[in-house]
Amino acid sequence: MPLNSPDPLISIERLARRLPASVLVGAGTVLTPEAVAAVADVGGRLMVSPNVDPAVISAARARAW
Repeated sequence: MPLNSPDPLISIERLARRLPASVLVGAGTVLTPEAVAAVADVGGRLMVSPNVDPAVISAARARAW
């Protein structure tokens, strides 16, 4: 789910809750450490970023899925 779509965190949370744990639900267009936290907090376990930002990578690695 791209984070620039309408209500992406609600959609990610609903999908993560309803789908089996074997399905990776996540977000694209993850641009900030805050976005990493928001996606992870609603159950997202996959994140795609259109750039290489060390702070975003560190935030994602710190979640240690």
